[in-house]
Amino acid sequence: MYRRPFFSMPTWQEPFSTVPRYQLITFCTYQKEETLGKILHYQGQHIWKPTSWGMAATRALKAMQRNNQIAIIKEFTIMPNHIHLFIFYKKFHPRLPEWFIEKAKEFLLYYIEPPCDRPVPVWEEPVETQMVYTDTAQYAVAESLKEYAHHWKYDPLHKR
Repeated sequence: MYRRPFFSMPTWQEPFSTVPRYQLITFCTYQKEETLGKILHYQGQHIWKPTSWGMAATRALKAMQRNNQIAIIKEFTIMPNHIHLFIFYKKFHPRLPEWFIEKAKEFLLYYIEPPCDRPVPVWEEPVETQMVYTDTAQYAVAESLKEYAHHWKYDPLHKR
């Protein structure tokens, strides 16, 4: 199947800042349904078992990592009912985070291809965001996302 390229660059005028910024973004699935996969506990290990939507989201995010020039996905993790993205904005504009979030949701939906008769949205609103300013915090967020499946039980979005 043909996959369209990631979205084009925004055409806003100044003020773009050359000071890079980092942001942690969390997309939750609608009503926090576990539509992206399951985390299984097997022999003392946590094992990620993605659904077809979870595998499609992984493909989409990897394509975004390869192709986007201004908002770069440094790390991401897909969990059963949400996705965490750690974004590096090479240049920053006050409208850029909102623009990126909308385009990322569209791109993910393009890959996930929900059924046309699906009566409910795929994503929960609003999206959770947090700017990350210090080098120490940036390192902590990136490392945390790399090992996220092992800490799933501590996630506030985990259904108990």
